[in-house]
Amino acid sequence: MFERHSTHTTPHFLFKVGALLLLLFANIPAFAQQPAAGRGALAWADSVYRAQANEVISNASMTLPVLDSALKVYVVAQDTCKAALINSWRSHCFEATGRTDSAVAVALRALRMFRPDCDSLVLMSIHVNLSNAWLELGEYRKVKELTEASLRNWNERWPYSIAHNGLYTNRAIALANLNDKAGALQAFRDVLANARKEGIVSNESDALQNLGAIFGWMAEEGSTQANLDSSERYQRRAIDLARRIGDTRGLLYLYSNMG
Repeated sequence: MFERHSTHTTPHFLFKVGALLLLLFANIPAFAQQPAAGRGALAWADSVYRAQANEVISNASMTLPVLDSALKVYVVAQDTCKAALINSWRSHCFEATGRTDSAVAVALRALRMFRPDCDSLVLMSIHVNLSNAWLELGEYRKVKELTEASLRNWNERWPYSIAHNGLYTNRAIALANLNDKAGALQAFRDVLANARKEGIVSNESDALQNLGAIFGWMAEEGSTQANLDSSERYQRRAIDLARRIGDTRGLLYLYSNMG
Protein backbone atom coordinates (compact mmCIF):
# COMPACT_ATOMS: atom_id res chain seq x y z
CA MET A 1 0.00 0.00 0.00
CA PHE A 2 2.64 2.50 1.05
CA GLU A 3 5.63 3.67 -0.95
CA ARG A 4 9.10 3.06 0.43
CA HIS A 5 11.68 5.10 -1.43
CA SER A 6 14.81 6.20 -0.13
CA THR A 7 13.97 4.04 0.46
CA HIS A 8 19.40 1.88 0.10
CA THR A 9 15.01 4.46 0.98
CA THR A 10 12.66 2.76 -1.75
CA PRO A 11 12.65 3.60 1.67
CA HIS A 12 14.06 1.27 0.63
CA PHE A 13 17.52 2.57 0.42
CA LEU A 14 17.93 2.58 -3.38
CA PHE A 15 21.00 4.14 -4.85
CA LYS A 16 21.20 6.03 -8.12
CA VAL A 17 24.74 5.43 -9.29
CA GLY A 18 24.44 6.17 -12.99
CA ALA A 19 27.29 6.29 -15.47
CA LEU A 20 29.98 6.34 -12.79
CA LEU A 21 28.94 2.91 -11.58
CA LEU A 22 29.09 1.56 -15.14
CA LEU A 23 32.68 2.74 -15.39
CA LEU A 24 33.58 1.22 -12.04
CA PHE A 25 31.84 -2.02 -12.97
CA ALA A 26 34.30 -2.53 -15.80
CA ASN A 27 37.11 -2.77 -13.24
CA ILE A 28 35.51 -5.51 -11.14
CA PRO A 29 37.23 -8.61 -12.62
CA ALA A 30 40.73 -7.43 -11.72
CA PHE A 31 39.85 -6.70 -8.10
CA ALA A 32 37.47 -9.60 -7.64
CA GLN A 33 40.40 -11.94 -8.23
CA GLN A 34 42.80 -10.10 -5.91
CA PRO A 35 41.97 -9.85 -2.18
CA ALA A 36 45.18 -7.90 -1.45
CA ALA A 37 44.42 -4.36 -0.34
CA GLY A 38 47.15 -2.55 -2.29
CA ARG A 39 47.01 1.12 -3.16
CA GLY A 40 45.23 0.49 -6.44
CA ALA A 41 42.61 -1.73 -4.83
CA LEU A 42 41.99 0.74 -2.00
CA ALA A 43 41.71 3.65 -4.43
CA TRP A 44 39.17 1.69 -6.45
CA ALA A 45 37.18 0.66 -3.35
CA ASP A 46 37.19 4.26 -2.12
CA SER A 47 35.82 5.44 -5.48
CA VAL A 48 32.97 2.94 -5.11
CA TYR A 49 32.38 4.11 -1.55
CA ARG A 50 32.21 7.76 -2.61
CA ALA A 51 29.94 6.97 -5.56
CA GLN A 52 27.38 5.24 -3.33
CA ALA A 53 27.27 7.75 -0.49
CA ASN A 54 23.79 9.31 -0.21
CA GLU A 55 22.80 7.96 -3.62
CA VAL A 56 20.04 5.60 -4.70
CA ILE A 57 20.88 2.09 -5.92
CA SER A 58 18.82 1.84 -9.07
CA ASN A 59 20.07 -1.60 -10.15
CA ALA A 60 20.69 -3.83 -7.14
CA SER A 61 21.67 -6.96 -9.09
CA MET A 62 24.34 -5.01 -10.98
CA THR A 63 25.57 -3.13 -7.93
CA LEU A 64 25.95 -6.15 -5.64
CA PRO A 65 29.08 -7.61 -7.34
CA VAL A 66 30.71 -4.16 -7.14
CA LEU A 67 30.01 -3.98 -3.41
CA ASP A 68 31.19 -7.58 -2.90
CA SER A 69 34.55 -6.68 -4.42
CA ALA A 70 34.86 -3.47 -2.42
CA LEU A 71 34.01 -5.37 0.77
CA LYS A 72 36.89 -7.81 0.18
CA VAL A 73 39.30 -4.90 -0.12
CA TYR A 74 38.13 -3.26 3.12
CA VAL A 75 38.15 -6.53 5.05
CA VAL A 76 41.78 -7.17 4.04
CA ALA A 77 42.63 -3.55 4.89
CA GLN A 78 40.86 -4.03 8.27
CA ASP A 79 38.75 -0.92 7.68
CA THR A 80 35.71 -2.20 9.52
CA CYS A 81 33.84 1.12 9.43
CA LYS A 82 33.77 1.22 5.64
CA ALA A 83 33.16 -2.52 5.52
CA ALA A 84 30.14 -2.07 7.79
CA LEU A 85 28.61 0.54 5.48
CA ILE A 86 29.33 -1.57 2.40
CA ASN A 87 27.50 -4.43 4.12
CA SER A 88 24.58 -2.11 4.83
CA TRP A 89 24.34 -1.35 1.10
CA ARG A 90 24.72 -5.06 0.29
CA SER A 91 21.79 -5.74 2.63
CA HIS A 92 19.67 -3.39 0.54
CA CYS A 93 20.73 -5.17 -2.65
CA PHE A 94 19.78 -8.57 -1.23
CA GLU A 95 16.40 -7.25 -0.09
CA ALA A 96 15.77 -5.54 -3.43
CA THR A 97 16.45 -8.78 -5.29
CA GLY A 98 14.14 -10.87 -3.13
CA ARG A 99 16.72 -12.46 -0.81
CA THR A 100 15.31 -11.09 2.41
CA ASP A 101 16.90 -13.62 4.78
CA SER A 102 20.31 -12.75 3.35
CA ALA A 103 19.47 -9.06 3.72
CA VAL A 104 18.83 -9.52 7.44
CA ALA A 105 21.95 -11.63 7.93
CA VAL A 106 24.19 -9.11 6.15
CA ALA A 107 22.69 -6.16 8.06
CA LEU A 108 23.31 -7.95 11.35
CA ARG A 109 26.88 -8.64 10.21
CA ALA A 110 27.25 -4.92 9.53
CA LEU A 111 26.06 -4.18 13.06
CA ARG A 112 28.74 -6.50 14.45
CA MET A 113 31.38 -4.69 12.37
CA PHE A 114 30.31 -1.24 13.58
CA ARG A 115 32.58 0.26 16.25
CA PRO A 116 32.06 3.29 18.51
CA ASP A 117 34.69 5.24 16.55
CA CYS A 118 32.82 4.78 13.25
CA ASP A 119 30.67 7.58 11.86
CA SER A 120 27.25 7.42 13.53
CA LEU A 121 25.60 7.77 10.11
CA VAL A 122 26.98 4.34 9.24
CA LEU A 123 24.90 2.92 12.09
CA MET A 124 21.82 4.81 10.88
CA SER A 125 22.24 3.39 7.38
CA ILE A 126 22.45 -0.13 8.82
CA HIS A 127 19.28 0.47 10.83
CA VAL A 128 17.41 1.63 7.73
CA ASN A 129 18.37 -1.40 5.68
CA LEU A 130 17.73 -3.82 8.54
CA SER A 131 14.30 -2.26 9.01
CA ASN A 132 13.68 -2.55 5.25
CA ALA A 133 14.25 -6.29 5.45
CA TRP A 134 12.15 -6.63 8.59
CA LEU A 135 9.27 -4.84 6.87
CA GLU A 136 9.39 -7.44 4.10
CA LEU A 137 9.24 -10.18 6.75
CA GLY A 138 6.29 -8.56 8.55
CA GLU A 139 8.35 -7.79 11.67
CA TYR A 140 6.54 -4.47 12.18
CA ARG A 141 7.04 -4.17 15.93
CA LYS A 142 10.78 -4.68 15.53
CA VAL A 143 10.83 -1.97 12.85
CA LYS A 144 8.89 0.42 15.09
CA GLU A 145 11.25 -0.11 18.02
CA LEU A 146 14.42 0.18 15.93
CA THR A 147 13.40 3.27 13.97
CA GLU A 148 12.03 5.11 16.98
CA ALA A 149 15.24 4.48 18.92
CA SER A 150 17.31 5.65 15.95
CA LEU A 151 15.26 8.82 15.51
CA ARG A 152 15.58 9.61 19.22
CA ASN A 153 19.34 9.35 18.86
CA TRP A 154 19.54 11.37 15.65
CA ASN A 155 21.69 14.47 16.01
CA GLU A 156 20.30 17.39 13.99
CA ARG A 157 23.85 18.72 13.63
CA TRP A 158 24.86 15.70 11.55
CA PRO A 159 25.31 16.33 7.82
CA TYR A 160 22.52 15.38 5.43
CA SER A 161 21.91 11.64 5.08
CA ILE A 162 19.21 9.77 3.17
CA ALA A 163 19.00 7.51 6.22
CA HIS A 164 16.93 10.15 8.01
CA ASN A 165 14.07 9.90 5.53
CA GLY A 166 14.40 6.11 5.55
CA LEU A 167 13.95 5.91 9.30
CA TYR A 168 10.94 8.24 9.30
CA THR A 169 9.28 6.38 6.43
CA ASN A 170 9.87 2.87 7.73
CA ARG A 171 8.53 3.90 11.13
CA ALA A 172 5.36 5.22 9.52
CA ILE A 173 4.87 2.08 7.43
CA ALA A 174 5.35 -0.10 10.50
CA LEU A 175 2.73 1.87 12.46
CA ALA A 176 0.26 1.57 9.57
CA ASN A 177 0.76 -2.18 9.46
CA LEU A 178 0.31 -2.36 13.22
CA ASN A 179 -3.11 -0.73 12.60
CA ASP A 180 -2.16 2.37 14.58
CA LYS A 181 -4.05 4.81 12.36
CA ALA A 182 -3.47 7.94 14.44
CA GLY A 183 0.19 7.09 14.96
CA ALA A 184 0.72 6.29 11.28
CA LEU A 185 -0.97 9.49 10.15
CA GLN A 186 1.25 11.61 12.40
CA ALA A 187 4.30 9.60 11.36
CA PHE A 188 3.63 10.21 7.65
CA ARG A 189 3.19 13.91 8.42
CA ASP A 190 6.60 13.75 10.10
CA VAL A 191 8.01 12.22 6.90
CA LEU A 192 6.58 15.11 4.88
CA ALA A 193 7.89 17.73 7.32
CA ASN A 194 11.36 16.17 7.25
CA ALA A 195 11.38 16.02 3.44
CA ARG A 196 10.49 19.69 3.21
CA LYS A 197 13.04 20.62 5.86
CA GLU A 198 15.78 18.76 3.98
CA GLY A 199 14.59 20.13 0.64
CA ILE A 200 14.45 16.74 -1.08
CA VAL A 201 11.60 17.04 -3.57
CA SER A 202 11.44 13.33 -4.44
CA ASN A 203 11.00 12.47 -0.75
CA GLU A 204 8.29 15.11 -0.48
CA SER A 205 6.50 13.51 -3.43
CA ASP A 206 6.68 10.06 -1.80
CA ALA A 207 5.38 11.50 1.48
CA LEU A 208 2.41 13.12 -0.26
CA GLN A 209 1.62 9.81 -1.98
CA ASN A 210 1.73 7.98 1.33
CA LEU A 211 -0.48 10.54 3.05
CA GLY A 212 -3.00 10.14 0.25
CA ALA A 213 -2.82 6.37 0.65
CA ILE A 214 -3.32 6.42 4.41
CA PHE A 215 -6.34 8.74 4.20
CA GLY A 216 -7.76 6.43 1.52
CA TRP A 217 -7.16 3.44 3.79
CA MET A 218 -8.92 5.20 6.67
CA ALA A 219 -11.86 5.94 4.37
CA GLU A 220 -12.06 2.28 3.36
CA GLU A 221 -12.23 1.38 7.03
CA GLY A 222 -15.52 3.26 7.29
CA SER A 223 -14.30 6.66 8.42
CA THR A 224 -15.75 9.99 7.29
CA GLN A 225 -16.06 11.58 3.87
CA ALA A 226 -13.43 14.03 5.03
CA ASN A 227 -10.85 11.25 4.75
CA LEU A 228 -11.74 10.69 1.10
CA ASP A 229 -11.41 14.40 0.47
CA SER A 230 -8.02 14.48 2.23
CA SER A 231 -6.85 11.45 0.25
CA GLU A 232 -7.75 13.11 -3.03
CA ARG A 233 -6.13 16.40 -1.99
CA TYR A 234 -2.80 14.76 -1.11
CA GLN A 235 -2.85 12.58 -4.23
CA ARG A 236 -3.40 15.64 -6.43
CA ARG A 237 -0.57 17.49 -4.68
CA ALA A 238 1.64 14.47 -5.30
CA ILE A 239 0.62 14.41 -8.99
CA ASP A 240 1.44 18.10 -9.38
CA LEU A 241 4.83 17.61 -7.76
CA ALA A 242 5.58 14.45 -9.77
CA ARG A 243 4.83 16.34 -12.98
CA ARG A 244 7.10 19.16 -11.90
CA ILE A 245 10.07 16.86 -11.26
CA GLY A 246 9.38 14.56 -14.24
CA ASP A 247 8.66 11.46 -12.13
CA THR A 248 6.95 9.26 -14.73
CA ARG A 249 6.96 6.18 -12.51
CA GLY A 250 5.36 8.14 -9.68
CA LEU A 251 2.71 9.52 -12.01
CA LEU A 252 1.77 6.03 -13.23
CA TYR A 253 1.52 4.82 -9.63
CA LEU A 254 -0.63 7.78 -8.61
CA TYR A 255 -3.01 7.53 -11.55
CA SER A 256 -3.45 3.80 -10.94
CA ASN A 257 -4.33 4.54 -7.29
CA MET A 258 -6.87 7.18 -8.27
CA GLY A 259 -8.43 4.95 -10.91
